Amino acid sequence: MTYSIIIPTYNSERWIKDCVNSVLSQTFTGFNIIVLDSGSTDGTLDWLRSLEDDRISIYPTEKRLSITGNWARITGIPKNEFMTILGHDDILYPGYLARIEQLRLAHPGAALYQTHFHFIDERGAVIRPCTPMPGTLTAPALLERMMRNEIVIVATGFMIRSARYDALGGIPLYPNLLYADISLWINAIKNSYLAIAAENCFAFRFHMNNTSKTAEESRLTAFEQLTGFLVTLKQEGGEFGTVIEKQARSFLKSYVTGACSKLIYISKDKRHALTMDKIIASSKKCASLLMPGEDFEPSKFAAVRLAKLIDAIPLLRRLFLLYKSFGKRTF
Repeated sequence: MTYSIIIPTYNSERWIKDCVNSVLSQTFTGFNIIVLDSGSTDGTLDWLRSLEDDRISIYPTEKRLSITGNWARITGIPKNEFMTILGHDDILYPGYLARIEQLRLAHPGAALYQTHFHFIDERGAVIRPCTPMPGTLTAPALLERMMRNEIVIVATGFMIRSARYDALGGIPLYPNLLYADISLWINAIKNSYLAIAAENCFAFRFHMNNTSKTAEESRLTAFEQLTGFLVTLKQEGGEFGTVIEKQARSFLKSYVTGACSKLIYISKDKRHALTMDKIIASSKKCASLLMPGEDFEPSKFAAVRLAKLIDAIPLLRRLFLLYKSFGKRTF
């Protein structure tokens, strides 16, 4: 077998049936499924075991692990030559592995493989396709697109050599794995490149409730960790340094304005002490690291001022949320 499909999970009975069945329905059959269960207490394990399929290996734990703790186990398990990580609520289309196999044979020198994909909602309906990507990207080109918000990187559906993933130490353990996929992808394709298929071959499930109704300062901590990674790349100089010098200001402005705008959607009793002022302070800290000596004052940005105004006036906030409720959003 060539491929390992790794599914970290916890209490996913609602989702994992569709996920696992989508893998078992692949037209390319050289794969196994590795489920890393983090102490599920619902019917997840019972259902998996009822399949009695020797292509499925289950690695349970006695107690629940954090998402970072569960994903950290990936480097310590036996895997086939190539591996991908699949969210327990995501879906592979039947031709995913067959297309990856074609892509891999066409680009033997690539270090990472990806296809285009769909965003789907909780019911499985397509929200929209991902942002179009070119056929290949080097690490600096990927970084530039990421900083310009011209590419969507998700921590699922990519294919990488298992030895390469292990050598990198697995996915970086950012808080709740936020932004960790960016670091992983860029590190993975240094001195190589990313090969991308134009077809939409999997679906990434987008949970609006999770995105718009919870907030924690861990997101700020994770972005600060990403900033530290960018500082390290900048210090390497070369193309990385050029890209970061050019894109840092617009990247940070986009981040802080987006983060403040998203906070409006979250009810104030679920913000866990996260405030726009804390977002602004964190972004200024990041700016001091990425652009030392340069002025960066988010409170002067029109979008930030507007977000703070809307959030401060209950009627304005209600009208804003009513207006936004008429359309689907993805962040």
